[in-house]
Amino acid sequence: MVKFIADSMLGKLARWLRILGVDTLYSENFTDDEIIAIAEREDRIILTCDHELASRARKCFLKVEFLNLTRLEELLAVLSLRYGFKLDFDPLRTRCPLCNYPLTLVRDPSSILTTWRPPIKAPIYWVCRRCGHVYWKGKHFIDINRRLTEAKRLLKLKE
Repeated sequence: MVKFIADSMLGKLARWLRILGVDTLYSENFTDDEIIAIAEREDRIILTCDHELASRARKCFLKVEFLNLTRLEELLAVLSLRYGFKLDFDPLRTRCPLCNYPLTLVRDPSSILTTWRPPIKAPIYWVCRRCGHVYWKGKHFIDINRRLTEAKRLLKLKE
């Protein structure tokens, strides 16, 4: 499976790739040197919209995707086409949008977390065992589905 590392300008894209289950490292604090070192050490593809970073990484013979698109749906469609990941939310492979750790699907988050209770009752939750965040299908899920539907439409146009 493909693994990415995103530069500091691509936080939103990194979160969406994680939701789709794609292992994507991201930090606002990564320096270009750190991104290059991590990409080399972990065989990750660098996602960037920084010409200088892209150029430096290519000189090190690293894989780089220079992204000059701005719409999230277009970026997802292009990356999906190039790297073969699906533009579908899969509850069993999604990762924490905040820390990239694989999420655990549970019916009751109190089985894992002892100090927090969700504000709503949902049939299933996703819990990050690293950072402790809990997720569920709320109103935001409509937006997730809308954006993924648009990305799929764009993907079909590019195929």
